[in-house]
Amino acid sequence: GAQNNDKALEQAALDAQHAGKAVMIFATLREDGAPKNSNGWDWESMAEVCDEWSHRLSYTLIEISCYPIEPTESDPNASILITTVRGWNGEDIYRFLME
Repeated sequence: GAQNNDKALEQAALDAQHAGKAVMIFATLREDGAPKNSNGWDWESMAEVCDEWSHRLSYTLIEISCYPIEPTESDPNASILITTVRGWNGEDIYRFLME
């Protein structure tokens, strides 16, 4: 189940880290984390999360690019794409996302 996916994600981050390659991470935002004054996640609120995460990670000298992903009929979840050219930061980004 979810634990296997978490292990696979963590292993992928570690593999990229050791190879020094760029990392792409897709994160699904939890519905209970959506802004209270809205009807779930929208583009603006997902963009605000991207800005916040980029800012918070910059304090630890981890540079990311973060992009909201428009929900679709086949995947209605609110998702974000996070990329970094410094693959060795993959494990740290993974830990940040799991907090």
